[in-house]
Amino acid sequence: MKKTIYSVLLMLVACAPLPAAETPAPPPEPAPQTTQKQQTVQTPPVTPAPATSVGPREYRVGPGDTLKVDFIGIPADDREMNRNYLVQSNGTIEILYLESVKVEGLTQLEVGDLLARLLEEKGFYNPGQLQPSVTMAGYRDFEVQVNGAVRTPGLIRLSGENSSVNRAISQAGGWAANAGTEVEIIRAPIAGRPPEPPIVLTRDQLDMNDDPGLRENDRVNVRIGQVFFVNGEVNNQGEKRWEPGMTVNKALALAGGQTAKFSLGRSRIERPVKDKDGTVLKYEKIDHLKPETLILADDVLVAGRKWM
Repeated sequence: MKKTIYSVLLMLVACAPLPAAETPAPPPEPAPQTTQKQQTVQTPPVTPAPATSVGPREYRVGPGDTLKVDFIGIPADDREMNRNYLVQSNGTIEILYLESVKVEGLTQLEVGDLLARLLEEKGFYNPGQLQPSVTMAGYRDFEVQVNGAVRTPGLIRLSGENSSVNRAISQAGGWAANAGTEVEIIRAPIAGRPPEPPIVLTRDQLDMNDDPGLRENDRVNVRIGQVFFVNGEVNNQGEKRWEPGMTVNKALALAGGQTAKFSLGRSRIERPVKDKDGTVLKYEKIDHLKPETLILADDVLVAGRKWM
């Protein structure tokens, strides 16, 4: 009897499931990591701000320009309207259904908006049916006035394809020696539009292509900057453009370098003493110059000469 009970117990133990503690637990799942692809999706690229330099949308249309007009969504029967249009001497273009349309003084974007609006107002197309695209197929030449501290001031002829302020100054002979750091642009009036305030730019802005571009009959004035003078034993005497931090060494370089007879020890600075109205009362002499000696605006650097 005992043997029978013992056998039954053995069978029950063999059939019993293993304890839960002996079952190995699955390893914990690693924390999700953001891949480079996921970052790109979650953070859309930032659209860069438009440049401030002149571009097709800023260019003002005028007589002699040729506009390429394409109407997206136009019916097949009217596709002849998609072509080049010469701007006439009176500032208009001739277009189907509208005849003469005044476009002078408008940007390309404004021309497209005007054409679509007129065609819709006259009932030829439904609102929003046309999506006009206007680009330049040819540019006219025009004149601007360049004055101030340039080598050859006067009227300058530009092409609308390259009507930058830098180009105008270059065609006026470039910056004069007494040119300052600022350029003023006075816009020519446009019929039916309020006068625009003058634009003042620095040379640094122009060097970085922050150039608004010029329009017909605009005036460019290169402002005269502060100056100083170099005389004596240098290769190029006369008036020079002064900048903060100007030193004797820099002044000599601007003057084309010194001659073989130059002597720093015999050089001097003549500094004007002025009254409250700016009238020069006298000149102070500053001797014992060093290459790093500072020169102020209106100073006269006299490059001395050796005894022998």
